[in-house]
This record gives sequence, structure tokens and C-alpha cells, in this order.
Amino acid sequence: MNANACVNTRRLGVFTLVVASALLLVSCNSSKDVALAEAGVTQFHAQFDQGHFPSMYAASDTLLRGTNSEAKFAAFLDAVYRKLGPVRSSSLKGWNINWHTGTGETVALTYQTGFSYGSGTEHFLWHISNHHATLVGYHINSDDLVLK
Repeated sequence: MNANACVNTRRLGVFTLVVASALLLVSCNSSKDVALAEAGVTQFHAQFDQGHFPSMYAASDTLLRGTNSEAKFAAFLDAVYRKLGPVRSSSLKGWNINWHTGTGETVALTYQTGFSYGSGTEHFLWHISNHHATLVGYHINSDDLVLK
């Protein structure tokens, strides 16, 4: 092997090490951020079951508060609660992480959730900043919600 080949092999090895280290760092942070978002869902369900809609709104991200009034947010959650009842079970079905220049990271979680009077697929969007998750969006798809 000539000197140029050795130099190129070393460069490739260093580059591979740098890329692998970066991927490992992102992977570790990603699992922590998903865990933060999952803890947010647990808190969301607990507050939902207690009807604490105004405090849920107050703790949400500015992006959610900028597009929804407290009255609209509370009325929506109250309608879900009246038609479906309290949460009985919930299972994480999938997640996705996005990084946005200037605004940080968002974690999207999808749950299959059983309520007292039906079931639905919940979609949560969380903004992660300073090791804290704030709710950006909540959507639910439920035939039981629509048909009751």
C-alpha cells in the first residue's frame, strides 16, 4: 500500500468514527426526548381525567396558544370527555422526531387509547426545549366520538 492510500484510509476511518459518534449522540438524545414526550402524555391523560382543561391550556406551548383560544381548547376536550369518558388504557403505537432550525425539536406520538365509552387514536405533538416537553398539538380520530 502506498503512502496516499494509507492517508486516505486513515481519513476514511476518522470520518467514519465522527459520523458514528454523532449518530450515537443523536440516538441517545432522541430516546430521552421521546421519554419526555411520553411523560407529557401521561400528565395530559391525568389532567384530562380530572377536567383540568384550563391548566392544560396554560401549560401548553405558545404555538398551541397562538392558534387556539382557551375556551375553544377547553370546549374541545370537554366534548371528548363527555362522549368518551375517562382514559382506561393507552398504548404507544409510533413516534417521530423532527428538528427545526430556529425553533428546536418536536416529537410526535401516536397512541391507541381506550376510554370508558369508546376508543380512539390520539396524536400528540410536543415541543422539546431545555429538557421539557410542551404540548403543541392534540388530535383524536374516533368513530365513537363522532357517532355519539
